[in-house]
Amino acid sequence: MTLNAFGMGMTVATNLGSAMWTASSVNLSVWLGLPLTVVMILLGACQIIVNGLISGSWELPKIIGNIFVVLFFGSFVGLFTHLFLVIGIGQLPIGLRILVTIVGILFVGSGISISQRVNLVLHPWDELTNLLRFKCFKGKAHQAQLAAFAIPCTITLILWLVTRQVYAVNIGTVISFFCQGKLIGWADMRVFPALTHRLPLLDSLRHDGS
Repeated sequence: MTLNAFGMGMTVATNLGSAMWTASSVNLSVWLGLPLTVVMILLGACQIIVNGLISGSWELPKIIGNIFVVLFFGSFVGLFTHLFLVIGIGQLPIGLRILVTIVGILFVGSGISISQRVNLVLHPWDELTNLLRFKCFKGKAHQAQLAAFAIPCTITLILWLVTRQVYAVNIGTVISFFCQGKLIGWADMRVFPALTHRLPLLDSLRHDGS
């Protein structure tokens, strides 16, 4: 979670567009007139329910872990964003900011990969990717991530149709959309490669007939 938030803070500080879920949260926040943190918590809570319906599992310890991550993830992102703004990342030339954005997305993908393989405490958004990856896409991270991004993309599109305005969408959003899943797959093999996906998740999904 910390590595993920660290990378997210880098991308937010560059002001070149947020990742898909964050971008949809920003647009919802503006439309509803609610603080971004509140919207991210509400979206995370809704995703916990969706994940339970997809997996058919309602394990209390896992749900409590999801809630813990939802409540604290936004705070970590805000902390790292503030740190990077203080050191001046937001004032770098555009070329360097693009580079920082790419590095940040690499950190996000690596963080998601590690947390998915450990599979102890996941953000509901990352758990959705993990579920889809092994339930629907035969372990392919890129396809699963694109499918998971359908939800924030739909939210952002609907809000754009309603308000004719869109926020937090830029080159960083595009890079995240097309590359984050590939980076997760790359990190699975390159970042702590001895760490493999825990078998209980895979066994439960195979038992489901996937």
